[in-house]
Amino acid sequence: MKSKLILIYFIIFCACEKTSNPLINQDSGETNISYDIDFESLNTGMASNQCSLVWNMYDSEDFQSYQLNFNQSILFESNIANDNSYTLEMNPATFKKIFINVNGDYAYFDSLEVYTRPIYPITNLSTAANANNWHTTMYWNKSKESVDNFNAYQIYRSTNLNQDFNLIAELSNINDSTFVDSLTIWGVEYFYKINTVVNEDFFRSSTIKSNVYDYENTNEISVTASSNLIDRVRLNWEHNLSEEEFYSIEIYRTDEQFSNPCEDLLLATIINYQKLTLDDSFLVGDGITWFYKLKLIDKFGNVNYSEIESGITYP
Repeated sequence: MKSKLILIYFIIFCACEKTSNPLINQDSGETNISYDIDFESLNTGMASNQCSLVWNMYDSEDFQSYQLNFNQSILFESNIANDNSYTLEMNPATFKKIFINVNGDYAYFDSLEVYTRPIYPITNLSTAANANNWHTTMYWNKSKESVDNFNAYQIYRSTNLNQDFNLIAELSNINDSTFVDSLTIWGVEYFYKINTVVNEDFFRSSTIKSNVYDYENTNEISVTASSNLIDRVRLNWEHNLSEEEFYSIEIYRTDEQFSNPCEDLLLATIINYQKLTLDDSFLVGDGITWFYKLKLIDKFGNVNYSEIESGITYP
């Protein structure tokens, strides 16, 4: 009978991805449903260097331990019941799936995809070549990084769109928003990008601009969202950019059906070309409909949007 109960539970778990249920007690064959882990991050996607994880305190007398794991390595373990939070240090633009085990007379478990934001780049980079002397004047909007975290803007130039970018200047003032490149040759097309460098030498590059041409685009992106998962909405997307053309995807969310998600919450920024899915668990609630829109940016700064897609957390 015990093996049948375990099999039934395994089938239900795989179908619904309800990971916050207890395992079967091997002695009695019964379950305790009085505790829900409610595992979540309070700031996923908002900070560049950490995620704050919290879960419900297990205050029953049979409490034994909490354990957090990533890639089968233990991140945190405690046998104190009110140790129900943990700050996970991470690099910028990093995604991790964290598993939690809560142990007592019953074993509870859950999982959560958490992530950090990338470094804020400079935006709206433009370049203009002066026909009289062929100097190139560059303009941009400054990075949104804090002054305390900022290190420098590094300006790079190349005559080859895809390689051989050389550092030509470094600016130490975060408020700088212009630069004139005077070391140019008449009739040559140059490509420029600017790295925003922060403490610990993390950086993010801007899009690329030419001093001669504006590059057009025929980019497309589509997204689907789940409606059958508990405590999360799973997003999957497709686009037609190659890895060399890709710059980023911004994911926006709102709970207002007839509003533009891009005017509400910037949920995540994806700079990894290989990543084509995201589990949205950020304060999603149960039985709530969310509306998503994705913004695709290519390396020239061209922007395209997906249609709005709705996703529902399982009630």
